[in-house]
Amino acid sequence: MLIDILTLAVGFLVLYYGAEYLVSGSINTSLTLGVNPVIIGLTVVAFGTSLPELVVCLVAVYRHADDIALGNVVGSNIANIGLVLAAGAALFTVTIQRRTFARDIPLMLIFSAVLLALSYDGEISRIEGALLLAGLLAFTVYCVKTASSHMDEVDIEAIEAEKKEHGDGLQKALLITALGIGGVLLGAHFLVESAISIARALHISELVIGMTIVAVGTSLPELATTVVAAYRKKSDIAVGNVIGSNIFNIGFVMGATSLARPIPVGSGTWANEMMVMLFFSVALIPFAAMGRMGRIPGAVILVGYLVFILWQAGVF
Repeated sequence: MLIDILTLAVGFLVLYYGAEYLVSGSINTSLTLGVNPVIIGLTVVAFGTSLPELVVCLVAVYRHADDIALGNVVGSNIANIGLVLAAGAALFTVTIQRRTFARDIPLMLIFSAVLLALSYDGEISRIEGALLLAGLLAFTVYCVKTASSHMDEVDIEAIEAEKKEHGDGLQKALLITALGIGGVLLGAHFLVESAISIARALHISELVIGMTIVAVGTSLPELATTVVAAYRKKSDIAVGNVIGSNIFNIGFVMGATSLARPIPVGSGTWANEMMVMLFFSVALIPFAAMGRMGRIPGAVILVGYLVFILWQAGVF
């Protein structure tokens, strides 16, 4: 059991640094090839933030641990709002731009509702996975086509700093990218194998492990980014990353995973965990309408997330 916990921790670390190297290498490759930094921010970085969830899910379905894959996506979306965004607001008031309220949150709700509808029959099929990917592709194309009006959504300084830090060489950028891919694959393997072992040792379902430990672990980078961004008064970027991550988790991660292998969805999961995911998404609406989430609302939502974790753990 102790070895499994240590392996899980190592898996998270290798997965995190692998994703960092992969995104960094991809950014440098794109910049070296002359790609617009705004487009990089809306595509390479956006896909990169959901990469750990994707690889974990693909490794999980390869190991026939479908519940870990489903729990990772649903649990990550719940954690992004209930833990990541709520913690940022509880520490430092988070501002929410009007555009986020008018465009991004409705899109997140639409993707969440579509996932609920597609899984109602007890399975997310390959065709439905392709539909999710098509929806995400349409969303990405829209963002790229309107890139000039999205300048404030992309941390261009951070993107261009990658080039200064790692140099201009294409070969070096490709090497960093390759190391990142290897790290992500290895980290995901360690994480999934240890998660399966822990679930069996504790006699709890793989869905619960995926919904809690795995989901929280893959959301830790977003948590750090959001808290730092809120502290630096750049919470608009932090909120955009959280909302964007939830959209990508459904469209990209669940779409690609179910395309690789249909994902079964239990009736209890549909009626409970998926409804909780939708509830946390809807809970953002009043704060987005006001343009801010203060410390007290952030703390309340954070407590609500802790209650959800305790419920998953069987305390309630």
